[in-house]
Amino acid sequence: MAVDRVGRRLGNYRLTHLLGRGGFAEVYLGEHQRLGTYAAIKVLHTHLTGTEADNFLAEARTIAHLEHPHIIRILDFDVQDGLPFLVMGYAPNGSLRNHHPKGERLPLPTVVAYVQQIAAALQYAHDHRVIHRDIKPENMLVGRDGEIYLSDFGIALIDQSSRIQSIQNVVGTAIYMAPEQLQGKPRCASDQYSLGIVVYEWLTGELPFRGLLLQLYNQHLTAPPPSLRSVIPALPAQLDAVIQTALAKDPVQRFESVTAFASALELACQTPASILVGKLTSRLEALSTLVPSTNIPSAQTFPPPATPLASASLAPIVTPPRAVPIGRRLLSVSTSSLKTGSEHLSAPPPSAPLTALSAQQDLHPPVSRRAALLGISTLLVGGTGGWLLSLHRQPVSTSTSSKQQPSKNTGVGAQEDLPLTNILAQDTFQRADQTFWGTASDGHSWEGDANRQPAFSIAGASGRIAKGKGTLNALLGPVSKDSEILVSAAINSFANDVNFGVVLRWINGDNWYKALLDGKHLSILKRINGQTDALKTMPLVVQPNSSYNLRFRTIGVVLLAKAWPAKQDEPADWQITASDNILMSGRAGLRTVLQPTTIVTIISFRAVSAVISSSSTL
Repeated sequence: MAVDRVGRRLGNYRLTHLLGRGGFAEVYLGEHQRLGTYAAIKVLHTHLTGTEADNFLAEARTIAHLEHPHIIRILDFDVQDGLPFLVMGYAPNGSLRNHHPKGERLPLPTVVAYVQQIAAALQYAHDHRVIHRDIKPENMLVGRDGEIYLSDFGIALIDQSSRIQSIQNVVGTAIYMAPEQLQGKPRCASDQYSLGIVVYEWLTGELPFRGLLLQLYNQHLTAPPPSLRSVIPALPAQLDAVIQTALAKDPVQRFESVTAFASALELACQTPASILVGKLTSRLEALSTLVPSTNIPSAQTFPPPATPLASASLAPIVTPPRAVPIGRRLLSVSTSSLKTGSEHLSAPPPSAPLTALSAQQDLHPPVSRRAALLGISTLLVGGTGGWLLSLHRQPVSTSTSSKQQPSKNTGVGAQEDLPLTNILAQDTFQRADQTFWGTASDGHSWEGDANRQPAFSIAGASGRIAKGKGTLNALLGPVSKDSEILVSAAINSFANDVNFGVVLRWINGDNWYKALLDGKHLSILKRINGQTDALKTMPLVVQPNSSYNLRFRTIGVVLLAKAWPAKQDEPADWQITASDNILMSGRAGLRTVLQPTTIVTIISFRAVSAVISSSSTL
């Protein structure tokens, strides 16, 4: 149940009324108790203590040091009684999304003016080693004189350190998210890509990529964005080439900086054809008339802050005295208390500073835009376009193996399945009875506890784990990144905190992702640096002594799981979906929590890599 904090004092501010609420945070209007000024107070939905509170304060301090004419300032921040909050200026005039609803096409001069301001703010942040990570119209706020401010700087970073990130958070921004960011490896060029998506939307009234989360993931990684001219034929080719460069799959193939992108866009829009298109596609609007004067609060009611304003960028739940912008809508992760033997979980607390743990890195090969850029430099500005030729490029192989033959899952949930190929590990357990699990049917040797704990054996052409106590692990196959595991198993009893699960991206006993069944729930867990937390859970009754299939997949930052009786059809949809970007590669295996009377019977085990290709159908 939501907590009403109206009337409470946080720092020097008294919360006067709620502006908006989402799964990530609440935003209140706060009045300074001494100065009588007003600010937006963003209260995070989490409880921080000790090291976690220190991490939050350090991250907020970094963002608060950003001082730029087009960046919203963080006025204050703290953790009070375990409750983290940020103090920012209040922006009653809303965001560019409020002023330009989805589907609206903007004139070229307006787009250029917006991009110049946003790019200047981003370049300043990048020069200070800060990545925004959440560029979208909802985070671009309008000042009293029509100037644009970039808000929620670093909020994505704080999101991911708070362990309250949900799949809805990812869905909300995946439309604008760069391929490398979807894979958990954001960089400065990721903000340029996101800004390129925004510009594409402003120019055409459409988004280049649309669909469900996995469809967006596939399109961002492999599908070229549709040409601007396929939507608006009158747009010049050189403008299209600029956008295509900003949206290159490989960040190295984009412009060398976000300001270089803004300059190229401005040059492309200065051609006679571009100016004509700008006049024909939409009426020109003066920036001074962008913000209706009726939305500006009077000094008697809400004194204007002296610093750039922040927006209540969450869905409003009340009707305030004046318009409240609707920004990022965040839905909470549904997590109930889980008790899983040695892995006793409650609602996810905030995490340590974001550090990706990966055993391998990769980039999906892009298509070079060098030829298009050469054309731009010739058509636009002659000698002054030479800077376009200085963009750094690295050759990337685009060859693919002809031996890969994707195959789809046989269940009825194929509409969201990605092509699966390259079996990483497999065991049918069709071998003579023996102590330990020995060598799997694919020739790999089982590792972990499977060949050193007597609880593991082969009996009746199945893998058995019995007469053990505590947590036992079994690993099979090589390190992989985007992969899936499918296990068919039965367990005689879930009493006394027993659970059975599969793991992916296993680094060691202190770092892994796990999908588990405890008799009453299906859950996705993560363990980072020895601390275990529930990312997502749902009620699911599992009958003892009955065979169930458990499927677990990791794709980029997305984790998906489902379980069903082996004699029934596979569910059409993934039953639980979560997101996390800490672990990016690792091994596959099993992890179970036992009591001495527990008997787990494994019928089959298979781990497969998930390959994304441009011809994939979801």
